Amino acid sequence: MTPCPDPRPRRRRPELERGNASIEPLTPRQKEVAALILVMTKERGFPPTVRELAARLGVASTNGVNDLLTALERKRCLTRESKSARSLVLTVSGIEAAEEHQRDTATTDVEEGAMP
Repeated sequence: MTPCPDPRPRRRRPELERGNASIEPLTPRQKEVAALILVMTKERGFPPTVRELAARLGVASTNGVNDLLTALERKRCLTRESKSARSLVLTVSGIEAAEEHQRDTATTDVEEGAMP
């Protein structure tokens, strides 16, 4: 007996194809994670672990952090090796997003400080 063919069409993931410029922008939370990776890497000279990110973000589970890291990978802002604790490396676009987040939060802090 032959197996029944899958009636669902195979969906291609255009965001993973090389040279595709239509990758969606980062969310504010994704920018925050990228900025945190950048800061922690500069402070210590090596990238943080998923658990360290979870602690700094105030997240109880590492699963949520993994979802954010996967989204950053999909959007080509981060590379990492599987089964390696400290393999988070921001790409050029990831560093740009992190710096943008830092500028935005610095501006917000100044504006909030000016309020009585």
